[in-house]
Amino acid sequence: MAKWPIYILAGGRSSRFGSDKARALIQGETLLVRVARALSPVASRLTIVAETPGKYDDLGLRTIADCEQYRGPLSGLRTAIKDNDATSEDAWILVAACDTAHVHPDWIDQLADQIDDTAKCVAFRSAFWEPLPAFYHTSIRKSVEQLLASKKTAIKDLFDFLPSRSAPLPAGWATAGHINTTEDLRDAKSNLTVKEGLADATRDSC
Repeated sequence: MAKWPIYILAGGRSSRFGSDKARALIQGETLLVRVARALSPVASRLTIVAETPGKYDDLGLRTIADCEQYRGPLSGLRTAIKDNDATSEDAWILVAACDTAHVHPDWIDQLADQIDDTAKCVAFRSAFWEPLPAFYHTSIRKSVEQLLASKKTAIKDLFDFLPSRSAPLPAGWATAGHINTTEDLRDAKSNLTVKEGLADATRDSC
């Protein structure tokens, strides 16, 4: 299993959630720790991008400050690229979100299988691109900065003009939804409970 520099974006305001959603609990574990733990098998180095440095150091997670507070995930991507350029020469980084209810390291392998010399971005896609989690080549830094200068904040805007490769949505993607509200969190907990119940029933029938 290949390992990659992984950056988890956690610099939003969580305004719709009402509090820091990265610290919201699912099964006794914060969302942020849950995502970090899930991705750790494929991480050569794991870093959190937040609005302030050290914000999640108490969770045992290296945390750096976004270059510009509250400029959205595109700014977080720029910060990740700059940090990676300063710490290694790896050309690809994996960028994920802190608010994903479910993510699996096998998904990262599926994305990595699509990496080639012609691509600058590799992401899942169905009817539209899914920009997190996804791979980004560090050579796109100037393109990211140009988009930010034009007041863009969404990573998905990169796919309009950069060479990109896609992978089909993986099994279980339906339970991976981003948690933006407390209702989303409640639904995620319910989905996980149902999933675990089905798994238990399958084991009992064997």
